[in-house]
Amino acid sequence: MKSLYILIPLILAFASLPILAVIAQSQQNYYKVTAFCHKKAEMSQQEFIDYVKDIHVPLVLQMPGLRGYVQNFVSPEAENPPYDLYVELWFDSPEAMQESYASEAGKAAIADVPNCINGAPVITAVDQVTFAEPVVSQGFQSHLKMTFIAHKHPDLNWEAYQLLQLKQYAPKVLNGIPGIKGYEINFAEDDKPENPASAVVHVWFENEDAMKKGFDSPVMSTLKEYQKTMLKEPSVGSLILEYVVVTPPTYLQNKQGSTRK
Repeated sequence: MKSLYILIPLILAFASLPILAVIAQSQQNYYKVTAFCHKKAEMSQQEFIDYVKDIHVPLVLQMPGLRGYVQNFVSPEAENPPYDLYVELWFDSPEAMQESYASEAGKAAIADVPNCINGAPVITAVDQVTFAEPVVSQGFQSHLKMTFIAHKHPDLNWEAYQLLQLKQYAPKVLNGIPGIKGYEINFAEDDKPENPASAVVHVWFENEDAMKKGFDSPVMSTLKEYQKTMLKEPSVGSLILEYVVVTPPTYLQNKQGSTRK
């Protein structure tokens, strides 16, 4: 499926329709994938970040048909994160992605992966649902971003899980957590057991103080109760150093630029 772009008023407007009907009303012509990556064991997280930014990213930039490209590095301060890096790539279609990686530039980028990644990255097509557009600029971002890995509860079928996220959980996040500057859910394209996640959730705040205030809000107790019936286990969150290489088509561009180096 192609990536989705859904604003919260649209979801509420179609709240009585099946989830697939909502999806059909809201598709755009972008295909998005997320790569889940572990760094090489001998690298520190900072060494890993520097290598990817300075050596690997320029190789990927030579690939044709790239519509959006974001590197989400897990902060070196994170303790035992499930992954060290989440890479997001946007293309016009699955065929465009295949052609891009089959190109000479794509082959060069693939050949470089073992120099910084432990094993092959797990790549999953995702349906992006945007509730609040983040404002980004090129390079490392000055705002704060949190990424959560969610696994659906085994008692829920795939459509029921998506409906809970879209119609019950997400509105409470938006209305109950103050200071959110961006919010999106990236559902795995299907419910395969080998998927590294059922959904990858990104939440943006202005800074760390805003994040702490947001997550200290009273609605958090309600959200934790929702998670008990919606998720297999509490979602794992990681502080992210967001490096925007090519501004995605579903993000807003900050023309003033980034302040973080």
